[in-house]
Amino acid sequence: MIEQELWNEEESDKRMNVIAQNGNDGLHYSEEDSDPYAEALNSVNECIVKLAERTQIIEEFVSEAQTLDKIQYTPKDSDQTLNFFAIINDLYRKIEIIDKKVDNLYRFVRK
Repeated sequence: MIEQELWNEEESDKRMNVIAQNGNDGLHYSEEDSDPYAEALNSVNECIVKLAERTQIIEEFVSEAQTLDKIQYTPKDSDQTLNFFAIINDLYRKIEIIDKKVDNLYRFVRK
C-alpha cells in the first residue's frame, strides 16, 4: 500500500511527457506547484548533457591521436618509407648485424 501512495504510474507518465515536450528545463512547474522530482531530473539531464559533450571531446582526441599504423619514417639515404613495424624489424636486423660484428671482433682479439 505504501508503494502505491508513493508511486503513481499515471502521474509519472504525465510528468515525463511534459518533461519530454519542454526539454526538461523545469519550466512546466509553477513555483507553488513545484514537483519534488523536477530538480533531480534537471540535475540528471545536465549531467547527461555534460557527459555527452565530454565524450565527444574524447572521441575527437582519440580519432586524431597517432596510432602505430600511422607512424612512418624514411631512413637516411633511402627512398623507402617504413611504418612502425618495419622500423622495429629494421632496428632488430641492424642490431643483429652489429652483434655479429662484435662477436667476430671478440674472436679476432682473443686469438
